[in-house]
Amino acid sequence: MSQFVVRLKLPYPPSANSLWKYSGRSGVYRSPRYMQWLTAAGWEIKAQKPGHIRGNYFLRVDVERKDRRRRDIDNLIKSVSDALVQNGVVTDDSLAERITIGWSDKVSGCRVTVRELAA
Repeated sequence: MSQFVVRLKLPYPPSANSLWKYSGRSGVYRSPRYMQWLTAAGWEIKAQKPGHIRGNYFLRVDVERKDRRRRDIDNLIKSVSDALVQNGVVTDDSLAERITIGWSDKVSGCRVTVRELAA
């Protein structure tokens, strides 16, 4: 039985450090920058018509190395996972069994591969 695979091209994801804003009145909310990225990523996902993975999955994320600044690559996972859930590519990010992420000089923005794991 073959495994279902989704491949997507997304805009460069925002760092987890910039996803949330804090307000004394309303508490924690998504930052405007994060909301803009989620919208742009959503349109990209819809245009690519990826299908849906219902169960456990393996996530691979390849990210463009924009420059030589020091960055924590693991801070980019959350926004990608949220976009996959929000746009119905996966049911829930808690179903990720394995996640790999790496810099790539061969990618513009972000390349995402989601592979369904055998039940």
